[in-house]
Amino acid sequence: MKSLKYFIGGILFYIIAIPIVESIAETFTTLLEIPKGKVSVKVLKLSKTLQELQVDLEKHDESVCMGFDITSSEDYDEDDLDDKKKSKKSKYK
Repeated sequence: MKSLKYFIGGILFYIIAIPIVESIAETFTTLLEIPKGKVSVKVLKLSKTLQELQVDLEKHDESVCMGFDITSSEDYDEDDLDDKKKSKKSKYK
């Protein structure tokens, strides 16, 4: 008869107490997730700010290439070079 009481007590504990303990544990873990969410929001805001700053810094001048200035095509017209060569030849003749 004593073992029957323990058996019924175990079944009642399983039906009543375990779901209550489980819901308390879920509530506790949910409360622990709230500060993690707040930290994540702060990190996302800082990340967005850094991304905006990087976009501003990445705007580059089209005339600069890897630390060097790209000279314009007007400086190297072939006609000017041919004229200079002809003028040098005519000086030495």
